[in-house]
Amino acid sequence: MSAQGSLFDAPTAPRGRPTMDELYPEGYGADLSEDGRFRWALWRNWAKGPHALFAALNPSIADGMQDDATIKKEVEFCKRWGLATLRKVNTSPLVSTDPTLLLVPGDYTRKVAEATNLDVIHAELRRPGLQLVVVAWGAFPEALDRGRVIVQMVRDAGHLPMCLGTTKDGHPKHPCRLAYATPLVRYEAPT
Repeated sequence: MSAQGSLFDAPTAPRGRPTMDELYPEGYGADLSEDGRFRWALWRNWAKGPHALFAALNPSIADGMQDDATIKKEVEFCKRWGLATLRKVNTSPLVSTDPTLLLVPGDYTRKVAEATNLDVIHAELRRPGLQLVVVAWGAFPEALDRGRVIVQMVRDAGHLPMCLGTTKDGHPKHPCRLAYATPLVRYEAPT
């Protein structure tokens, strides 16, 4: 199921705040499972031109019709880098504000969703116009092995994995609390 914005179903915003259609005139949306438990991809497009792909830990509340703090931060980074679109994938598609749920063994549906997630990431890495891949899953144990897989997928697709710095253990920092002046650096997964 794809949640896509249009002129007919644009969410209303409180007085003085821009609507999603005003923020993203070239389109916005997300690919979610029918039950909303999994999000495979999300996009925000404010202009025509090249895009960045952010690969983070897992989806929070952002979907096709609303942003969360992380998406807002990533959009602003992309704008400052001169890009036209943010596309977003995650090491896990499980929608949750509690990343510790990633440590709980999943049911069959979740295992299928995880496999689908890798297929979506593969496709996103081959999408025309991709200029920059930023890995940003932070220092969560669940992300280590999946992150290595994604970094290899990025390299296999002919891109350099970049990040906004690393933690003391070498994991790519999550962008939410970083300054916009934070420089991009090449990411090397810890061994």
